[in-house]
Amino acid sequence: MNADKPTTAMNGISKLPLLICLCLSVALMPNETMAQEHSGVILLAGYKQPEPVATAATGTVKFVIENDTLQISGEFADLTSPFRGAGIHFGEKGEEGNRLFRLTAKLNDEKTAGRFPPAQNRFKLNEAQKEYLLDGLFYINIYTAEHNHGEIRGQFPAKS
Repeated sequence: MNADKPTTAMNGISKLPLLICLCLSVALMPNETMAQEHSGVILLAGYKQPEPVATAATGTVKFVIENDTLQISGEFADLTSPFRGAGIHFGEKGEEGNRLFRLTAKLNDEKTAGRFPPAQNRFKLNEAQKEYLLDGLFYINIYTAEHNHGEIRGQFPAKS
């Protein structure tokens, strides 16, 4: 055996610590996609209300949960009467619940359509709120002058 040239077995053993260090550094490296714990899209519609509302109004909301922050963006259109407010509520599908967060909307001139700018719709979640949201126990509700309990609604999906 030549002292200047390591054997194949010896060569593999000397690389093992390097490989372990490389794997650990990649696993512990901060990663933006790893910080994004849960995201999705919620469809808003009148039939999703506990007492279904016959309306042509619809909406789409995108949500992202990163660490303890919930961010909302999206849009809605064709409300039957002027927008009165929107919120994130606690409650199971088919039941009404308390509003936890008020959503900020930028409206059209008629106040029958609008969008939720993400910069104005960021909310800090405590541990209990985050757990309930990930279990699918929050919903978004848009209220109008004609439907003060909500015209369109959509449930946050549970994290699977």
